[in-house]
Amino acid sequence: MYEEILKETAHRKTIFPDSPWIASQLWKDLLFINYPVDPKAVQTLLPQGLQLDTFEGKAWITVLPFSINDFTLRTQSLKGINTFLELNVRTYVTHNGKPGVYFFNLEAEHPVAVLGARFLTLPYYLAEMSLEKNEREGIHYYQSKRMMNYQRLFVGQFKPSEKTFSVGKGSLAKWLADRYFLYSTLGNRLIEGPIHHRPWKVADVDVSIRRNGMLPQLPDGSILEEPYCFYAYQKRALFWPFRFSD
Repeated sequence: MYEEILKETAHRKTIFPDSPWIASQLWKDLLFINYPVDPKAVQTLLPQGLQLDTFEGKAWITVLPFSINDFTLRTQSLKGINTFLELNVRTYVTHNGKPGVYFFNLEAEHPVAVLGARFLTLPYYLAEMSLEKNEREGIHYYQSKRMMNYQRLFVGQFKPSEKTFSVGKGSLAKWLADRYFLYSTLGNRLIEGPIHHRPWKVADVDVSIRRNGMLPQLPDGSILEEPYCFYAYQKRALFWPFRFSD
């Protein structure tokens, strides 16, 4: 399975490292809630060294609830922490010509996973989370409430279409989803984590958001339009070690 994933590279513009990957995750029930934002408001939130990436003159911030399944290291399964819910909030950047994502924050329900990710310098927070599915109606109910800060709350429901389609070249969906570098900081230095996966297949989705307190603080009027949303049923991703970026 992993070798087949590594062989499929035509959909990406950059290459992954020659060294072995170290971890794998199976992502499921991914809801991309993508907000078009004034670029000036987002640029001030980025660390030095990252350039804001825009699509048709707009910056984008994505709130992404999903579940992680079958989290494994290259050599063994992580029993007890291999399945948990997560929600991340990210924007889109480039560094040395490599498009990637910069995380404002990430929520997860497993304390060991949170501690491990913080060791890697990612801004993870422990949260109370739930994902319930009405299989008959095809509706998902997702909730995330950060421990010690209940204002960081997301409550919503969504119903994805059963029909999926490949993200098209030049489309906003491909621009948002095809990102193969995760960026963070360690002290004053920028670090990057390479990843790889097969091309995305996504679905249209009906979304109802009751509460979204996950966005970073932005000046009034920074969000330009209603969010553009799409859904992915699952995606297997491979990860390489974080490294300092030149």
